[in-house]
Amino acid sequence: MSSTLTRLANILTLGYAGTRSGQRRVRVIAANSICAFLRLRSRPIDAASLGQVLVVAPHPDDESLGCGATIASLAGAGHSVSVLFLTDGEHSHAAYPEIDPRALAVRRRAEALAATALLGIGPARIRFAQLPDGRLPALVSAGDAASVGILASAITDLRPCTILLPYRRDGSSDHEAAFVLVARAVTKSAHPCRILEFPVWALWSPGRLISPAFSCPAVWRTRASAFRCAKNRAVASYVSQASPLPPAPVAVLPEGFVSMFLERDEFLLEYRAT
Repeated sequence: MSSTLTRLANILTLGYAGTRSGQRRVRVIAANSICAFLRLRSRPIDAASLGQVLVVAPHPDDESLGCGATIASLAGAGHSVSVLFLTDGEHSHAAYPEIDPRALAVRRRAEALAATALLGIGPARIRFAQLPDGRLPALVSAGDAASVGILASAITDLRPCTILLPYRRDGSSDHEAAFVLVARAVTKSAHPCRILEFPVWALWSPGRLISPAFSCPAVWRTRASAFRCAKNRAVASYVSQASPLPPAPVAVLPEGFVSMFLERDEFLLEYRAT
């Protein structure tokens, strides 16, 4: 949690949030509160209004965590869904130089193919842009035309009516940069797309969702219970992230992170350019 949120949580819980288990519990309570409000504002997703859908995942696993149930529901109903992975997530274990990033990239691509297959998306609808993991903000700052061109080409080829991607203030530098790159690519492609945002790290730091919960033009939801099995199996495909990868003694994702996504409805935030 942010330092301000941590201090406030400690005051409200008489220090209980000062422990790891307490912090996790406070996160869950905060996320449940925000999601309850989002649910009040939301309407069931109208699949027919989405047309062809492109899901953009900055890293392999973002698609399953953030909108796996939505993907499964659309694919199961016969809608056209493609997934574009911006990076291979090769630097998720950068703290462990013994883990070869190239080998990890191969592994994470295989996990991505397995996960999306479980959600109903065949390999022909999967693309890997192979942009550098952890370097998306640098590409944005440099105004990198090549990376924008790669994404614009994918948009031109696939011609989606709707793009799903992580919330533009998600709390991950790569996720936030991904939104900017995609927005630039949409402009370059001259192909108008509706954009719906889904929280990933923002659900872990739910204070980030307070503003969009009140201000976004519309909130849409997918009932997790109807697609729980497919989503849970897809998320479980990402063993390299959810389990310790030797020599790392613990999983790269924080304890309790994955469970935040497995039982709750998914929310999509309607983006409107200002």
